[in-house]
Formats: sequence, structure tokens, C-alpha cells
Amino acid sequence: MNKVIKKYNSNMHRVFVYGTLKSGEPNNNVLQDRTRGTALLVGKAKTCLEYPLVIGTRYNIPFLLDAPGKGKRVIGELYDVDKKMLNTLDEFEDHPSWYTRSKIHVERMPDHESQIPSAVMKEEVCGYLLQQYKPYMFGKNNFIFIVQ
Repeated sequence: MNKVIKKYNSNMHRVFVYGTLKSGEPNNNVLQDRTRGTALLVGKAKTCLEYPLVIGTRYNIPFLLDAPGKGKRVIGELYDVDKKMLNTLDEFEDHPSWYTRSKIHVERMPDHESQIPSAVMKEEVCGYLLQQYKPYMFGKNNFIFIVQ
């Protein structure tokens, strides 16, 4: 049985992160910095639709291209963030000039520490997608390294 979860706290925003903001990655400190707002790790999730995940530029930046139905389902993490942290993330992701904060559907992934019921839990969350990209960014496997 699939269940769609609605936001339980109107003061918080659920955000999907898939790259350098994830736990253990170089920019996770942005989410941990309490002076920038509050971010609470909810758990792992996977996009319901496939998206191309591209690693690009000389800085190896991960881009999630706004091309649903192409690529693979992307695994990342969900965070509940307050408005201040959402603004911090918007600035960090250069929304709306570079990435666009968009609504996407994800499926929660159960872990041993959470109390997730056995039913699949799907929800609509915020994610940062690259809407303006070049067709050459699609590789043979929709996962390509681009060095510029």
C-alpha cells in the first residue's frame, strides 16, 4: 500500500539533498550550522521518478537535471528545515538563478533506526534541480562526468 505523507509541521519545509549537502559530504556543514537555521535529518529517500544526475565542472559539482523520466532514481537524504535554513539553502544553491527549488516526489527508504512502517511512504518535497542545461550533458548511461 502506498501512502502519501503531508507536511506535519507548517513551520518546517522538507528538502531532498542528493550531493555535497548529504551527511559526510563536504558541504553538509551548511545544514549543521545552527546560525544559518535549523535542519533536522529525517532519513534516506529515493526519487519516485528517474532523473539524470550529472557530475560537472572542474569542481565536480553534482547536478540533478530537470528531466524527469530520464536517468535513474536518485538516492539522497531528507531534511526538515525552518524558513531561515531554507533561505540559506536557496542562497547556497543560487536559487533561482542556477538551481531552481522545485517540488519533487520521493519515497522514504526504511532504515534500522527509524520507526517507518512497512508501507511505502511517498511525499512531495523540495529539491534543487538544474533547469537550464545542454543536451550534451546526457551521456550513454545518463550519468556523465564533464570537465570544464
